[in-house]
Amino acid sequence: MGQRSWEALGPELYVLGFTAYDLAPFDQAPRLSQSAEVEFEELMHAADFEFAFVDFRSPPTGGEWLGEPIISRPMANYGMKARWPRVLDGMFYMREWRPAARTVP
Repeated sequence: MGQRSWEALGPELYVLGFTAYDLAPFDQAPRLSQSAEVEFEELMHAADFEFAFVDFRSPPTGGEWLGEPIISRPMANYGMKARWPRVLDGMFYMREWRPAARTVP
């Protein structure tokens, strides 16, 4: 799907991953892949972000480390080590992943 999307949209395509540090509302979320290495989510939590958008296409000054292999959990909460700018164009981080709430007018 990614290849076909790229063929159709080229550089207009932007693939955004979503990840969170705390998945407390989802106690059934797998953590079998926990590593002793520092994870992207742990770094974002240590920096005290509640929400953050990280643009891998245009990293800020000092953001060269974003291109190095690091473990993250944007796909089904399984830790995967990757050079994330080769996989995603950006990542949206949330300190806590909360289920959607329906609001009634």
